[in-house]
Amino acid sequence: MKYRPDIDGLRSVAVLSVLLFHAGFKHFSGGFVGVDVFFVISGYLITRIIHDEVLETKTFNFSNFYVRRARRLFPALFFTLALSGIFACLLLSPDYLKRFAGSLIWAIASVSNIFFWRESGYFDADSGFKPLLHTWSLGVEEQFYLVWPVLFVFLLLKAPKFTALITVFIAGVVSFYLNHVFLGGELSVLSKLSPGVAAWFADGASAIFYLMPFRVFEFAVGASLVWLIKYQPKNKMLLEPLVAIGLAMIAYAVFTYTEDTVFPSYNALMPCIGAALVIYSGTARHVGRLLNNPAAVGVGLISYSLYLVHWPIIVLYRYYKLDRLTFREQWIIMAVCIIAAVLMYRFVERPFRRRTNTSLSPRRFGTVCVMSALVIILPASVLRANNGWESRFNNKSAFISIDEITTAGEKRFQYYLESGRGCNITDLAHCNKNADMQILTFGNSHELDAYNALTSQYGQRNNINIISFGSSYGCGFKLEKGRVINTINNSQLHCSYRADMLNNEKFISSLDIIAFRAYKPLSWGEGLMEILEHITKTHKHINTIFFSGYFGVRPYRCSDIINRFGNSSYCKEPRFVEYFAGNDKDKILNMPMARTNFLYVDEVGLFCDGSLLKNCLTEISGVPAFYDGDHFSVEFSKLLGEKMRVLYSDELSMMGL
Repeated sequence: MKYRPDIDGLRSVAVLSVLLFHAGFKHFSGGFVGVDVFFVISGYLITRIIHDEVLETKTFNFSNFYVRRARRLFPALFFTLALSGIFACLLLSPDYLKRFAGSLIWAIASVSNIFFWRESGYFDADSGFKPLLHTWSLGVEEQFYLVWPVLFVFLLLKAPKFTALITVFIAGVVSFYLNHVFLGGELSVLSKLSPGVAAWFADGASAIFYLMPFRVFEFAVGASLVWLIKYQPKNKMLLEPLVAIGLAMIAYAVFTYTEDTVFPSYNALMPCIGAALVIYSGTARHVGRLLNNPAAVGVGLISYSLYLVHWPIIVLYRYYKLDRLTFREQWIIMAVCIIAAVLMYRFVERPFRRRTNTSLSPRRFGTVCVMSALVIILPASVLRANNGWESRFNNKSAFISIDEITTAGEKRFQYYLESGRGCNITDLAHCNKNADMQILTFGNSHELDAYNALTSQYGQRNNINIISFGSSYGCGFKLEKGRVINTINNSQLHCSYRADMLNNEKFISSLDIIAFRAYKPLSWGEGLMEILEHITKTHKHINTIFFSGYFGVRPYRCSDIINRFGNSSYCKEPRFVEYFAGNDKDKILNMPMARTNFLYVDEVGLFCDGSLLKNCLTEISGVPAFYDGDHFSVEFSKLLGEKMRVLYSDELSMMGL
């Protein structure tokens, strides 16, 4: 296949978009679509290579194909993984190092996309501290390489003419349709066949982002060009506007998409079709110079190395600094990434790209790859088995271990377990239905903090029954036409049943109090507040206790900040605080539902002298307020309950408490 410098130029557009996005340049908020441009390029090139070889030789050498792929991908990947592992051991906390070790093992096996899919979403709070997160795309590509060549060669050799093209089209349509089906997690058919498997895909947005079947349509867009490119217009001037339109479509996605954009789904069509137009018409004489000039081609040549090294450099530096990058640092990191990529391309990637007389034979190269993989996997396994090498920090008095963090997380649920008094809305048979006072705690993942606070004060009273609604996370509750509906059918969380309970007038009318707690109630909990207001309108005599939410630490976790500085007071430094609930008080108190039967529990007032962030409590008896970014430890929930009961004794008495 004839070399096309414009495709390397398109690679430069893709990798620079990703680099600028990851470096934090706000105008490149959609730079993540550069990965999708790479998928289109791969779909075209791989399909073209196979297509041309089969038509020319009437056969296909799978051995040569996979050896070329291995030479192209593995040396630079293994080098990046090994170097990242060394710096991760020097910098990361035990918890993050343990997670890193797991991702390292999965990346070696080319399935890190599955690892990150099962662990969390791409844009979650911890994603910025996963040095190998970007390898998910390599996993997708390598899985595509395993499936597509075998199927495509069979179709070209055994099936009637154009069957391969039709298959590409059908595969793309099916993949695109699956994006729509799985996006909301509503898998009724799969739920009936296998509720357990259906639960895996409850977070549909994460599934369609990470998993290969949902990305096939992007590869298919590129693969279809193998046939379409034969029908370029004879008048080459017609290619000029097509290149411009294609680049404009990619630019539109790069500059306008954000982390909140539904992706890939239909939004991926913009950059993918744009990339396809560029490949189709990239040989244009004039506009094509934007891509085939020496600078663009040069960046394109190092694009793979640049993609590999940039994210570990950014993540590890940000973790080391423990602060946001300045504008100057962003540019310095850009330069460092490019220099590192040039060196890796020159001394690692390029020497292995093509076999020469002095290079390793395929057999020896395979042996070296296996040995290199073992050299990386074995230490990673030891790190994971030994809780991220905690002994590095044993001489630190304030050190918080992985076991302590895990225990603290599990302890938040202790009131469900202690004395069999835990009452959950999904198991009302274990609740005290005959109690005079019925209380429902409601909200997002912070609902449990309200439950723990109330249970610590009133849980032992036989005349009071406190029901936990449970976290809304993993479900899709929203108010529509006067009813609560659920958009994510997660059978493990009983989402549909819980939505029905909020519509059950008999159940709602049996409640005396609804206690609400949500992190960022005016944004993250806005939809839940609409449901809360709907309930208070339906049951006009119900009392509402609204917990304010305190402050939140992001993207760093309080436990990491404590481990770095040895003091929980650093958790409330403004550079680490993402949210301060005191700013929401007036807005919440001015809402219609706050006019009657409403108690606003001002946690900022309870825990922060003078309502000032610098005076906020961050620990009690040596136990941090929170181990992650914002969820209360049990000890702090109990303190919240105690302070609330004293300060709001009159208001609570009027509610019957």
